[in-house]
Amino acid sequence: VLRSLERLRRLVLPFASPVGLTVIGLFVGPTRGFSQPDEPLSQPSAFGWGILALILLVLFLLALGYGIVRARQAARLSCRLNESEDEKKKLGEKLKQENRRFDLMSDSLPALVGYIDKEERYRQNNATYVAWYGHPRDWFCGKTMREVMGQAAYAIAEPYIRKALEGEFVEFQLESAIGSVDHAFMNVTYIPHRSETDEVEGFYSLVQDVTESRKQDARVSGVLEAIPDSLFEVTDSGVLVNCHANKSQLLRGSAEQMIGSHVKDAFHPASSGAILRGMEEARFKGRLVTIEFQVTAAAETKQTFEGRIAPTETGAFLVIVREITDRKIAEENLRQSQELLKQTGEMAQVGGWEYNPATSHLTWSDQVNRIHELPPTYLPTLEESFAFFPADSASVIREHMAHAVERKEGFDLELPLTTSKGSERWVRVIGRPTGQNGKVTKVSGSFQDITNRKLAEQKVMEARLEAEEQAAKLRAYTRELASKNDELQKAREEAEAGTRAKSEFLASMSHEIRTPMNGVLGMARLLLDSELTSEQKEYVQTIQTSGDVLLGIINDILDFSKIEAGKLDIEPIPFDLQVALDEVVDLLQTRVHEKGLELVVDYKPSTPTQFIGDPGRIRQILMNLINNAIKFTHEGYILIEVECLHQDETDSRIKIAIEDTGIGIDEEAQRKLFQSFSQADASTTRRYGGTGLGLAISKKLVELMDGEISVESEIGNGSTFWFALPLPLCKESSSETTQIPEWRGEPVLIIDDHPVNLKVLESQVASWGFQVESYLSASEGIEALAKRSHEGHPYRFVLLDDRMPDIDGMESAKRIKSNPEIADSQLVLLTSSGQRGEARVSQEHGFEAYLVKPVRPNTLRDTLAILWNRRTAGDDHRPLVTRHTIAESKVAVGEQPNPKESLTVCILLAEDNKINQKVAVRMLEKLGCKVDVAGNGVEALEMVQQFNYDLILMDCQMPELDGYQATAEIRRLPDKRISGIPIVAMTANAMEGDREKCLSAGMDDYLSKPVNADDLEEKIRNYAKATV
Repeated sequence: VLRSLERLRRLVLPFASPVGLTVIGLFVGPTRGFSQPDEPLSQPSAFGWGILALILLVLFLLALGYGIVRARQAARLSCRLNESEDEKKKLGEKLKQENRRFDLMSDSLPALVGYIDKEERYRQNNATYVAWYGHPRDWFCGKTMREVMGQAAYAIAEPYIRKALEGEFVEFQLESAIGSVDHAFMNVTYIPHRSETDEVEGFYSLVQDVTESRKQDARVSGVLEAIPDSLFEVTDSGVLVNCHANKSQLLRGSAEQMIGSHVKDAFHPASSGAILRGMEEARFKGRLVTIEFQVTAAAETKQTFEGRIAPTETGAFLVIVREITDRKIAEENLRQSQELLKQTGEMAQVGGWEYNPATSHLTWSDQVNRIHELPPTYLPTLEESFAFFPADSASVIREHMAHAVERKEGFDLELPLTTSKGSERWVRVIGRPTGQNGKVTKVSGSFQDITNRKLAEQKVMEARLEAEEQAAKLRAYTRELASKNDELQKAREEAEAGTRAKSEFLASMSHEIRTPMNGVLGMARLLLDSELTSEQKEYVQTIQTSGDVLLGIINDILDFSKIEAGKLDIEPIPFDLQVALDEVVDLLQTRVHEKGLELVVDYKPSTPTQFIGDPGRIRQILMNLINNAIKFTHEGYILIEVECLHQDETDSRIKIAIEDTGIGIDEEAQRKLFQSFSQADASTTRRYGGTGLGLAISKKLVELMDGEISVESEIGNGSTFWFALPLPLCKESSSETTQIPEWRGEPVLIIDDHPVNLKVLESQVASWGFQVESYLSASEGIEALAKRSHEGHPYRFVLLDDRMPDIDGMESAKRIKSNPEIADSQLVLLTSSGQRGEARVSQEHGFEAYLVKPVRPNTLRDTLAILWNRRTAGDDHRPLVTRHTIAESKVAVGEQPNPKESLTVCILLAEDNKINQKVAVRMLEKLGCKVDVAGNGVEALEMVQQFNYDLILMDCQMPELDGYQATAEIRRLPDKRISGIPIVAMTANAMEGDREKCLSAGMDDYLSKPVNADDLEEKIRNYAKATV
């Protein structure tokens, strides 16, 4: 109460002393700072005490009221505090949600995202900081930028940090070490954050790693510098927006200065006008146009340029300019040479002619018309040309023309001739037949007026001088021809050099593509080996399939470049052609069944199987041709026929034909089928895809093996692609089909509604000694089966197709087995589907063998032999015979295969590409290997001297020290244990000679990227010691 009164006193009487109280002359207690009355009272009066009591009462009431008011205020304040706490909780939850939203958005970015306060301390950061710096996420909170970035990077960024804290939006590039990266290029952005009072509280930081982009820009710039063309991008209004000029004389200034200028201002007048006209033409036609123009150089020499202008989808134009001065000079020289050759021919009175036997079309040169004294527009026929000769001479030349067409014999005749104006002359007619595929396609030659020479022979003395002059002319003509031939040879060599350069470029590009493809396909294979959902597995399989298709295209391009560069060799080795064909068919069988097609293989029984050749290239040709047949056939069948056209003791000529019932090809399209990068037409490319290289490569491969390839086709009636190869016979080769004596004359019934398949089966089964009868209908076949059984000569085997229009294979078996008179025949089902569970159903219906088409002859023969032996031994209750049980029975009687050994080897992997490192390490670890990784040749050289390794996998192209140099250094080490470690090259180079380069550098073997896991395992098992 006293404290309340004191507070009240201080409020009411702020002038009073804290010790005493003076009120209207009344003094109570001592006072300080105030004057005292002349007669102070020693005792207070009654009035004084009354006044004092009243004052005290008032003070008490005031204190009580004040207490009540303050209590109510405290209650209201308490309520407000409670409400404030709720608001704080809501704001806290909202702040947490905002932080989570910030984390969610920022973590999805492949960049460093953080918030820094005014003290340069991190308050928020995304997950990328963890990946870059290797610290936990909460480690960064409260750390200064100097502590996180490091002194070197902070020194560069410090001026920009100051600007950001002053409220300025900042962007700059930082080149420094960041986190675990020794050297990187980064784009840095600082965005100030202001409070409600517009005070800078901190800033947001965004850091992007653009190292790879910088490298890519450098590579693109290098490629552009290597291209001889100048490239420009021009807007629809004629403004230059992009520029790469290799010819400075095209522009009025540097490329950087001209960007943003109009074409008229950027280019010299001679070129700007032509470019603008070309743009108008390209805009009008809506496609690429070609222009030519000349520019006068500083030395007053004229340079000719060719421009290609194409409109883009954005309305702009792409302009590509190349100098063609040398080409124009060469064209003019060639024109002059041709004109000189023509004049020389006229002077020598020599003309040319050509006859096409297929069309009976005869063509004369102008000189031949002049010899006949006919106008240049005269178009002769063969019979009309004979009419200019006397009757006996006409019969001679007619006979020689016939021999040239029929016997491919050339001729050289001197005959009298009467011109259209009655002039008598002597002419020399020379003809030479040419053709292809054993057929003459044209007869051509020269037609020379030799009247003067004939007159000279009659007058020897007078004509000697003239004859010498003619001889001199002919010698000059010959020298001129020789000179022209030398020029043509030089031009040919230059063209071949260009082709080789193009092929080497393609090979280089293939290398650049194969390197990342190694990572894509390798990771896809590793993913497929991991636990995936069905949807994830489908996605990964799609990646792998697409990658394999791309790899096939790359291999096609690489093969084509090798062929053009003359670096593709044929490697003849002993091989089995039937096995090679079966391997290709096995690979493509699934695609055939998916399209519902019938695939039939007819390997003629009289055809040998063992040859000496290149099985890899033959499989490649077969793969291309059969793939094409599957691609362009929607219903029907594909028939593969193999037959021997010729055979002696050492050599043979084998023909392989792939016939289909597909869409067919017209004659015009057939003529360009085997050209590079071409298909039948553009619509075929759009619908079916492909590079158009498959047939071109096949043709080149066939020609390299001294063979021939062709096609026979009609629109809507399918196509037959065939090729014939000369193949030396292997010593073990034999074209005779061995017959089993017990089978000779035994009856076999074949029922198949497909006539082609039926014909092939008849030929195969009959070659083993059986007596074969066949039917296209199941009902007719069952009737024949019953009839023969009734006559006492039942069929030993019945081969049934599973799908037939009247009665299918299962129903036919049910009817046969339900009839006791014919149920004894052994049934073999031939199916095209091969669906899971079908074999078990076939056995329930009474079949003793189940084979999937196309059935290999050896498989069918083994099946009949097993069934024959079972019946002979009286054991008909053995398991169903399939191709798998046949293979298992062969393994059972032979040598058991060894189980795969677990590899416990220590391997050093030298590879600079991070992705390829991951792929290789995962592959090797799955094989049980211990792997150390070296990022370049220097690291590999150091590590091989510090640790023990069983094998080194060496990438060929690495920084600081490449694989070749590192291998050479290792081989020179004095410690034989280290210098003798096996080294296997892993490279994306796949050109001929790359393998030899690796071996000559000291490596033991070679693997081409993308690396196949099976190939990698095989190499390791060959060179490293493994334990089971």
